Amino acid sequence: METLAAALALYRRGKFSEVEAACAQLLNSPASRRDALTLLAEMRTASGRMQAAIESLRELAALEPRDAANLRRLGSALLSVGNAADAAEVLRRAVDIEPKNVRGHNNLGQVLLHLDRAHEALQCFEQALEIEPGYAIGRMNLAIALERTGQPGPALDNYDRLVALHPDNASGWRKRGALLLRLNCAADALQSFDKADSLQPADGAACAQRAAALLALERPTEALAAADRALSLGESATALQFKAAALCQLHRPEAALPCIEAALEAAPGDVEAWCSCALIHLQLGDQAAAVQRYRHALTLDPSCVTARAGLLSALIPAVPDSEAHAQHARAAFEGELDAFDRLLAERVLDESEAWTVARQHLFYLSYQEISNKAVLQRYRLASAARLAPFAPPPSRAHLHAAPAAHRLRLGLVSAHIKDHSVFDAITCGFLQTLNRSRIETTLFSLGNTHDAAFDLARGWVDHCEAQPRTLPEWARLIRERDLDALIFPEVGIHRNTLALASLRLAPRQFAAWGHPETTGLPTIDAFLSAEAFEPERADEHYSEQLVRLPNLGVYYQPYEVDPTPVDLSALGIRNTGCVFICPGAPFKYRPEDDAVLVQIAQRLDGSRFVFFTYERQQLSHKLRARLSAAFTTAGLDDERLVFIPWQPRAAFLGLLRQADVYLDTIGFSGFNTLMHAVQSELPCVAYDGRFMRGRLGSGILRRLELPELIAADRAAYVDLAVRLGEDRSYRTHMAGRLGTAAQRAYRDASAVHALERLLLA
Repeated sequence: METLAAALALYRRGKFSEVEAACAQLLNSPASRRDALTLLAEMRTASGRMQAAIESLRELAALEPRDAANLRRLGSALLSVGNAADAAEVLRRAVDIEPKNVRGHNNLGQVLLHLDRAHEALQCFEQALEIEPGYAIGRMNLAIALERTGQPGPALDNYDRLVALHPDNASGWRKRGALLLRLNCAADALQSFDKADSLQPADGAACAQRAAALLALERPTEALAAADRALSLGESATALQFKAAALCQLHRPEAALPCIEAALEAAPGDVEAWCSCALIHLQLGDQAAAVQRYRHALTLDPSCVTARAGLLSALIPAVPDSEAHAQHARAAFEGELDAFDRLLAERVLDESEAWTVARQHLFYLSYQEISNKAVLQRYRLASAARLAPFAPPPSRAHLHAAPAAHRLRLGLVSAHIKDHSVFDAITCGFLQTLNRSRIETTLFSLGNTHDAAFDLARGWVDHCEAQPRTLPEWARLIRERDLDALIFPEVGIHRNTLALASLRLAPRQFAAWGHPETTGLPTIDAFLSAEAFEPERADEHYSEQLVRLPNLGVYYQPYEVDPTPVDLSALGIRNTGCVFICPGAPFKYRPEDDAVLVQIAQRLDGSRFVFFTYERQQLSHKLRARLSAAFTTAGLDDERLVFIPWQPRAAFLGLLRQADVYLDTIGFSGFNTLMHAVQSELPCVAYDGRFMRGRLGSGILRRLELPELIAADRAAYVDLAVRLGEDRSYRTHMAGRLGTAAQRAYRDASAVHALERLLLA
């Protein structure tokens, strides 16, 4: 025993080699062999020599086969070297020897989880908790096993019990938050992460997850701060991804790009990071780079839904280099749509993937003057079908108090309840003038901008929901309102609006023309358009029933803003000839129409074409480069193309009053901007497009009984622009007629009355 005491003293002093020598002597004595093996196992474990420790523990097990504590130590050691199968066998023996030992059941369950035998692990954790209901680690492991076996509800119940019994368990709060985030309950998840952070502020992983919850709630400034803090605590790739996502939400793609590139350097096989990188390149206007990143993601995981759906959208350029480029891109898109169909046929989507597919808006398809009905229906029928199984069931338990029986319950869903073109043109008039004695209106505001327009809108409705929520939370809330009808002022601009429109949340669902294109969705029953905008046989362009509301289809009011005079020369506009205002976003100008501007410029010496630099400046740079090349090829001075900063409304109205002619975009017209021109009495050139989206401007002018300002084809468009540009007296005459007729476009209640009749029918 003196030798054993000496060996223990040497062990405490860290003299491991001398301990080995002392134990070698003890092993020869049957009386001290057990103690020597125990000491050797402990020392070898402490020094990281796990295989040697396992040898000692195995010898102990042979010497004392009923020593359950030693078997548990042996099982843990075997698991640490990756020998999970042997660990499970050893731990099973320990449980058989001591069936009431809580740690024994828990340890066996952990090994079974490691072996992906989650259902067996469940039984182990349940047995441990039968013995000791307050056993914290067992409760957490049971919740983990329930998650692994596809039982998120019971898993959440167990996390709730864990943190109720042990409110200082930071890991329990963090895992609860992670599950809530996966269940798209971001607000509740954030509360859990906040609690975990207060208990363990140095946990970088929890801080990164907190950033994820804030991103889901569209609170990017706070998410950016959380991601930065996670990085300061040692988190790398995950926190960098969240930082990049926050910067994207803040419209700072230039700053996001190095973050995602650093994340990819740390984790080059992360498929989701490659998809995030592609999105950043799209924000930067680099379509080719985005396509390349999505394709690389698909080489890593050919079944990645995010990459496959993202690639579809990325293949359609916002600002094509040429008409040939646009046609080639369209063909590539349709080919990729075939691959997307094959993917959907081969696999079942989980809820997150179904929402991802439903949020893909294929936005730039609409800026080609081609019928998109077939491809939009093809994609969106499939996306709606995949999302339908995850639609929230009706829940009478949470319904709001029933209104008077004679009032129709109407919901309106929009991410643009703010100073925005959709709100100005459509939503504002509907909310302000619908008959509240017969219609109870609930506004679901998905956006996070609360400006003066939002404050006005909130006062025009009976209920307003505007707290940040995830999509499933919004869907559940809308469904629980038990609405009679639902209106989406636009479907196709904002991804979240599109995704919610893909679900059946009310008996009747309508889309208005905030995005003037058929939705292709089986869940939208009717498309609210206008008599003035639709060509003959327009019903063929829609998957929905087409409803032509009277005149312009909206209740529109002129802006009560006093124009501010602008200094043209300070903006770089040389007033040497006709000043044409070209107010469209860059993606409204298609390559095939560049020749129209060239021909106008060739016939009007000294004329200037004034464009406005878009918020995504890279798109304006691409448009300018393409137009400049067209002008140079035609022998024209490209300085006649003037790009100026986006102007505040008062300055824009002032500029319109000082310009000579407004040129509406061909193929995808403007509405609010042309209304500004009408209010400013600026003569306009409009074009009668093939589809409603190309007839907004011409519809306004037709309503004003000014058909002389509408061109039936591109040649007529050039002729009309030249006539207005060179004939001052004609311009003055048309400006006067605009001033006289403008009132016909304003405060027309007939459309709202027709909408009320439709809703109440």
